[in-house]
Amino acid sequence: MTNSGLHPVDSLWPRDVAHLTWDKKTARRKILSTRDALSAESRRKKSAEFRKHLQSFLEQGPFPLSSSKVLTLSLFLPFGSEIDTAPIIPSLFGKGYRILLPALAFSDELTLLPWSAEISL
Repeated sequence: MTNSGLHPVDSLWPRDVAHLTWDKKTARRKILSTRDALSAESRRKKSAEFRKHLQSFLEQGPFPLSSSKVLTLSLFLPFGSEIDTAPIIPSLFGKGYRILLPALAFSDELTLLPWSAEISL
């Protein structure tokens, strides 16, 4: 806390945010254009970093597999310029994690389906 009673980070944020014209569509468009601009090599590196971070989190985080709890992970297969999670899925499944992947049902509703080693990625 500072002498003003504010947390140090609070003093960095403007109090009057009414002038901001943020909306979800604009933010999504900016994020996607930034991600789409990444080179294939940069995307490959970021994908590998994500998989390494996820593996480390699962081994050392609050819910390691050694805790004998059955864990279900919801992952995704890459679409467009998304990071590639596919290489880590068989490894996590082999370690006992239940993997769910999103799928569109006939009604265009998103549903999560379990992955198994018999399903190719």
